[in-house]
Amino acid sequence: MNTCQIRWINDHGDTTPDDNPAVVRVRTVARVEQIGGRGVKFAASDWFGICAEHAKRLNDRGMHIWECEAL
Repeated sequence: MNTCQIRWINDHGDTTPDDNPAVVRVRTVARVEQIGGRGVKFAASDWFGICAEHAKRLNDRGMHIWECEAL
């Protein structure tokens, strides 16, 4: 987990590699979300490393489902 495991999406919708060093690890939290009036369970995801640029996005709207910890 030495480099960022997230891929950027370019203007054409293609994923592009991110070779920046991973500085933290993240995962989605286990949760229940209301979808179509029903509670849908989501398990926590696996952990993966992300770079500082991606980590800055964790404060964006809708990113509350992510937890982050030092490597």
